[in-house]
Amino acid sequence: MELVKFALEEWKKTPQFQIEDAYKWLYQATLGGEHAIKDKDKAFKWLEQEWQMLDEPQIDEILWQPLDYSQEIGRLNLRPFRNQGGDMNELLDAFLQSSSIFKHDKSKFIEVWVELSKHLMQDSQRQLISWQNWNILNKEAELKNYPAIHHSRLYSQHYKPAYRVITSTFAQQLIAMIIASL
Repeated sequence: MELVKFALEEWKKTPQFQIEDAYKWLYQATLGGEHAIKDKDKAFKWLEQEWQMLDEPQIDEILWQPLDYSQEIGRLNLRPFRNQGGDMNELLDAFLQSSSIFKHDKSKFIEVWVELSKHLMQDSQRQLISWQNWNILNKEAELKNYPAIHHSRLYSQHYKPAYRVITSTFAQQLIAMIIASL
């Protein structure tokens, strides 16, 4: 499956990557960011609080990180977005609209998650994450019907993830607004 092959290559660029981060990546690549939205007011408050706490972009932190090979969906990183003059309200709108139009398909997530396990079993010596860790997390997630989860502690401490999952169409629009304002 192309998504898993794409993701495995991308994960190699992130040495602190753990199985929880792989799960979260595939979850977002197949389900978008809809799980993060309870209502518009909460989404705004969450973004506003996070926005106020942002520090400077990390070294080599990219603005847009596609989550799948088609680049239909990805993470817009908040630090470089704000640093380059991005507008928080425009981002909120893009996040909300992306969440409503992106096709959410839990069966697709489960399919790629299982596909990942096959890759890990075949190629366990060269992977950042192990099949054994996949199996432990899978048992927990399956009992809860594969919910959204947080990044691993190691990944969170090292990378301090701050992003919103949006479609590439909205990402391109936001980036174009930044360029136009220069």
